[in-house]
Amino acid sequence: MILDERLRWMGFWMLDKMKGGKTREYYDQIRYAWKEGSSVEETEKRIQNLIAHAVKTTGGNKSRHPLKGSNLGTKVGLWHGADWHVEV
Repeated sequence: MILDERLRWMGFWMLDKMKGGKTREYYDQIRYAWKEGSSVEETEKRIQNLIAHAVKTTGGNKSRHPLKGSNLGTKVGLWHGADWHVEV
C-alpha cells in the first residue's frame, strides 16, 4: 500500500476502536467466513439478519421490497429464479 492509503487504513481502524470496534468485529467475521467457509445455517441466519436490518432502517416499505406482502419475521428460503420464497 502507498503511505497515504496505509495511514487512512490505520486511522479508520483506530477510530473504529475508539467507537467500540463493531466495524472491525463484522469485518473479522466476514473475513473468517470467506477464508474458512460457513455453514448453510449460518449463512441463512446472516441473510435473515441483513433483511431485518434493512427493513428496520428503511422504514419497512414493503411496496418496494422483494418479499412484498410477506411476513418478514419468518424464515427466508432460498432464491429460486426470479422469485423469493418464504418459509413460514
